[in-house]
Amino acid sequence: MDSSTLRAQIEQIYDSQRISGKKGLTSTNIVILSGSGIICLFLSFFSGETGFMYLGIGFIGIAIYGIYSSPPAKSFQEKEKHLIKKYFDAADGNETIAAQMRKENKQKGLTDSLIDAIVNNRVFELKLREKAMTVLGLDETQIAELPPVCINDYYVQYKDQLVVKGLDDDINRTSSYRVTWLFFTTKQLCIHQYTFNILNETKKERTEQYFWKDVSNLTINDENEVSGKVLKYILIKVSGDEYKIFYKNTPEMKRAIQGMIAYYRDIKSL
Repeated sequence: MDSSTLRAQIEQIYDSQRISGKKGLTSTNIVILSGSGIICLFLSFFSGETGFMYLGIGFIGIAIYGIYSSPPAKSFQEKEKHLIKKYFDAADGNETIAAQMRKENKQKGLTDSLIDAIVNNRVFELKLREKAMTVLGLDETQIAELPPVCINDYYVQYKDQLVVKGLDDDINRTSSYRVTWLFFTTKQLCIHQYTFNILNETKKERTEQYFWKDVSNLTINDENEVSGKVLKYILIKVSGDEYKIFYKNTPEMKRAIQGMIAYYRDIKSL
């Protein structure tokens, strides 16, 4: 979903839900009331009927009240934050209540796919590939032998976070999201990891640069969740330390990971 389509969808869903909790009068309502009031005053002036005068004053009074009582306009960013918060309000400890809230959200357009689109758009705007290369001090010529690998997903390892189980899929969407870029030079494995909170926008960055001679092992492993779901992760062992990177086991990611491991074996065989 492109950013303009996403923006229009967020505006539409927000306006339909009236999340502000205070509806007030729309600009159309105010124009209609003001126009009706002016017409009534004209009729009162030409006909001499006081009833039209009182009716006109009433219409205009309601319009003025609507102008001052309507909630202030919210920015797009505020609307987006409201929708995200409402989505994660369904991360209730009571599964019955949480399931009902998720169904209500979906009926109002606040779907799992919309949240995915919002998060993906944020990641795109962060330009993390360029940021990672700058932080790591890399240029395109150094990473030409093997395309960099990007691993991004909702981060499920934090203890204090909200988790919403998808209605349309088996994905647990959390209030934390992590993007990891791996770059491969002839001498080093370079890693840039960016984790951010979707709700409050706090972030945490981590960078690592390992010489291939110090990497003792690089493997693919499984980890079983309590729910029975199997998580895939890359395990990097360096000088007695271990580094885990969880990833979605899609065909594209599987090929990228296999290419990375093949490159590692070629480097170690030299």
